[in-house]
Amino acid sequence: MAWWTWGRLTGALVHRVPVRVVNVSARGCLIQAAAPLLPGDVGLLEIGTDAGEAVRVCHSVARPGAPLPYCAGTEFLVLDAASPTSIRGRAARLESGERTGGLARAGENSGTSPTTTKADGGPVTADRSELAGDTSEL
Repeated sequence: MAWWTWGRLTGALVHRVPVRVVNVSARGCLIQAAAPLLPGDVGLLEIGTDAGEAVRVCHSVARPGAPLPYCAGTEFLVLDAASPTSIRGRAARLESGERTGGLARAGENSGTSPTTTKADGGPVTADRSELAGDTSEL
């Protein structure tokens, strides 16, 4: 049997932690998990079949008794420009008021005025179809 010496190598231990995405903005997201996520932890947030986004945990809170007892605020680590289909790209479009949903494409709205949409005024939030699900891996 032969042994090889590789010299000094650097590696990373990766483990998957299922999380629930509570909300997303162009700068980061709030997630809930069954396992603790500590400030400074870095991971890859994957939603559906998207390539994923690199994130860093900024702060975390333990919520004893909750179904997912750990809540963490994350920021996206910007490694390159956001693609239109990435999590960051979708969140940026929603924040800018770009109408991407089925009702918006059809010119429909749920407001009382036929000339305005919800995106014209207050905050814009994504529904599950915009982000391709609400659970992911970190």
